[in-house]
Amino acid sequence: MLSSIKRRIRRHFARHKAVILAYHGVMGAPLTFPLSQHLGVERFEWQMRYLAENCRCVPLSRLVQEIRRHRIEPHSVAVTFDDGFRNNYSNALPILRRYGVPATIFLPAGYIGTDRLLWPEALACYLAASDRETLALDGQTLSLRTPADKASAYGAITRHLKGYRANRVDDFISGLRASLGLAPTEPGPSAMRTQFEFLSWDEARAMRGSGLIEIGSHSVHHRRLAQLSADEARYEITESKRILERELGETPYFAYPYGGRPQDFDDVHRKMAIAAGYQAIITAMHGTVQSGSDPYELPRVYITCDTTDTDFDYLLQGGAAFMTH
Repeated sequence: MLSSIKRRIRRHFARHKAVILAYHGVMGAPLTFPLSQHLGVERFEWQMRYLAENCRCVPLSRLVQEIRRHRIEPHSVAVTFDDGFRNNYSNALPILRRYGVPATIFLPAGYIGTDRLLWPEALACYLAASDRETLALDGQTLSLRTPADKASAYGAITRHLKGYRANRVDDFISGLRASLGLAPTEPGPSAMRTQFEFLSWDEARAMRGSGLIEIGSHSVHHRRLAQLSADEARYEITESKRILERELGETPYFAYPYGGRPQDFDDVHRKMAIAAGYQAIITAMHGTVQSGSDPYELPRVYITCDTTDTDFDYLLQGGAAFMTH
């Protein structure tokens, strides 16, 4: 009884605070070890059905209009995806269609239509493919004997790399492959690697043509803008818009790569994005939006493989408005 009352109170006070949900990958099969940014297709379908039954699901474009007009309808939710994985097309889009949930996908223009991987997914593939039992890192020895050990090692390595500049990360990951006993051509095609592939341009066009999907920019090379020179950052912001609009049409929104900490971007990047013609800027900072929110610094609520059904219900029934990171 008490929990039901608390739920109604949260929902009432948060009714005019919209939630922008952020997803990454939607996996059709289990990974060798779980990655927080990738959740299973069954969990994703449950969440989309929940949204369709309990929330007002709107395109990001409509939510931005309502923010600017200082009038957000109650219990509004906008779904977004970062990074442009092919599984957004093969696994997520059919579910979005089934429940009539619109979404915006933020694409790193330099990766679409290529066989490249972002470094977090490349790291996961290297660890999964290695038959080494241990790995030395920064004075400690990491076990790689079991999938759970590899998941723990993955977390330790990503924490170690936090704050590294992009070129240093690339060099580290390249060297790590040799340390894991993998040849330059390894790992080759694998079930895990396939799940991390990017959209082709034709698949991105099909998503755009579905009537449910809007396109946003996620830079060209998915680099932390605060680590770049002014000219490099401007290129990432403006060139991605040019490429995406040439290939897919109007691209009115920009999502910062990373973007979860104040030090990931600054007012210079905001001004660059506004000058480039973006109508809204999306961050990875946690929070909800409301009438009068700054459309050039909109927070989101990230959904991970660890988000339980209870967690999801809490977030969407007002809990997101009371959480801070």
